[in-house]
Amino acid sequence: MVVRAGELSRESILRALQAGDFYASTGVELEVVAASTSEYRVRTKPVPGVRYTTSFVGASGKLLARSFEESASYRIAGDPKYVRARIQASNGDIAWTQPVYP
Repeated sequence: MVVRAGELSRESILRALQAGDFYASTGVELEVVAASTSEYRVRTKPVPGVRYTTSFVGASGKLLARSFEESASYRIAGDPKYVRARIQASNGDIAWTQPVYP
């Protein structure tokens, strides 16, 4: 798990966890995770020779959009219950972001 905390302290880490400012990963590093009610954006930290596939997923695992770029975004359309990103690296590593509820 990667937590985006302002500093390396118990209080800061707990605040970030309570705010949902974290993502699960087996090795993929994300430079940007930004979500609003109209758009979800992610950008992976590039690794030489590694390609990334970002899938924006809704309820019941429904694929909403897919990107093969290091920077990916999804303009939220319709009325999904939630949207989250799943980033698969060509080396087998994966990251899953927190859902946004538009």
